Amino acid sequence: MTTAKRAVRAGIILAASVAVTICTWGATRLTAAPADWSEATAPRGVVHQTEPTAEIIECGSESVSLLFRCEPNARTAELSVLVRVPDTGAVEVEVWSIEPATLRADDHITVSEPAIMRDLRVVQVTFVPGGLGTDPDAYASSLELTLRASEQPGTNEKHRHLPYISPAFRRIYRSTVLNYDDEADAALLRRAVSQRGDRALPFGGRYLVITWGSFEETVRPLVEWKHAKGMQAKLATLAETGSTAEDIRTYIETAYNTWTVPPEFVLLVGDTEQVPAYYGLTHTDNYYAAVDGTDYLADIMVGRLSADTPGECATEVAKILGYERTPLEGDPNWPTSATLMIADDFDDGDWVYYDNTWFIYDLMDSAGFAPIDTLFRRNPITLGDVYASVNAGKGFLNFRGQAYYNWNPPFNIDPELTESGWRLPVVVSATCGTSVYDSDGFACEDWVRAGTAKDPAGGVAFFSSNTIIAASVE
Repeated sequence: MTTAKRAVRAGIILAASVAVTICTWGATRLTAAPADWSEATAPRGVVHQTEPTAEIIECGSESVSLLFRCEPNARTAELSVLVRVPDTGAVEVEVWSIEPATLRADDHITVSEPAIMRDLRVVQVTFVPGGLGTDPDAYASSLELTLRASEQPGTNEKHRHLPYISPAFRRIYRSTVLNYDDEADAALLRRAVSQRGDRALPFGGRYLVITWGSFEETVRPLVEWKHAKGMQAKLATLAETGSTAEDIRTYIETAYNTWTVPPEFVLLVGDTEQVPAYYGLTHTDNYYAAVDGTDYLADIMVGRLSADTPGECATEVAKILGYERTPLEGDPNWPTSATLMIADDFDDGDWVYYDNTWFIYDLMDSAGFAPIDTLFRRNPITLGDVYASVNAGKGFLNFRGQAYYNWNPPFNIDPELTESGWRLPVVVSATCGTSVYDSDGFACEDWVRAGTAKDPAGGVAFFSSNTIIAASVE
């Protein structure tokens, strides 16, 4: 079973087609197959099982206490949350109680080493009601613990804070960090803005664009537009930053640590032949995002306009400007519509696809999205049905299923053949291997490069994974 089937509700941070972080380390819910799952049906009724819960019961400057609870029908689920911890000191864990008391707490709770998420030092706490290798008939119905900073040196201590809390990251903290104090940080941000007053703009930029020299003038209108919107922006070429991955990271890290207005977003402009990616297990731009601490959590949102030619760059810039700057009067509500797709494998792991997809559907429905097309391979549907849904103009496309290069049939559409005009979707490809952007022919580049600057096709942004790993849902 591939990673396409891991039941992880990852935090996908959308930044309007210009800067992306996909964070699977943060607050997530993991489930096992519902008891009434049948591979023969499309199970609308088995999602949204009762889940474990977590709450803060006490929070001070040096410690925080949490209470996890679990109902019997959620014993196979896991719950992971991010918790803010003090900036310095080793983090000690003290479990106060577990029910039933005969269970070993170490079999039901794990706490990660601290990591830096830009403004915060956090740990990931995972509650496993069913236990790690314990009796499958026993489960923890509740567990109470305290995280406390000791006087001993700790991992990833935070000794320096940026001039103000990032407005973009505040939204992430609110949704992922269990004990985040939004009101306190909002006051700090208001104070920073009021102190600046009408003075000249301070040095730096929240929105940093690093471009291959030949694309400088092509991308400049996007930089100017961001600046005009109130997002202080800076444009730098490789002649200024240096041309190696190490040079670029050093430039970004220096900007993060020394600029009066440090970058929150970094947009790389050019394919990997022009603006290199970092190569570890795979090509990745997270190397440029994780600049504070030794962890992998992003401190900056990094995206890329992967263009080989000035024409491709012009097309991608035109799509973003059309999406943000030029509203469509004939169909003003198209951004709040969606197509949700599932390429069933017709095995006992398909419940993961449906669990994820109906979760998204309900979120969109409660937010007023309409229409929301649901295209499931088992229904059945055809390639023509997929084209028709996309061509009607959708704000979001979400795909669940297996893929490599492109989505498995019947969802293997060619973005160049789509005809939605300027009603371009944000594409979320929640599967393996469709964002291998260091090679040509993969869906990620095909969707954003499709069309021309005057006659667009495809999508305005693409979010996916560039890894291909075999794994079990368990």
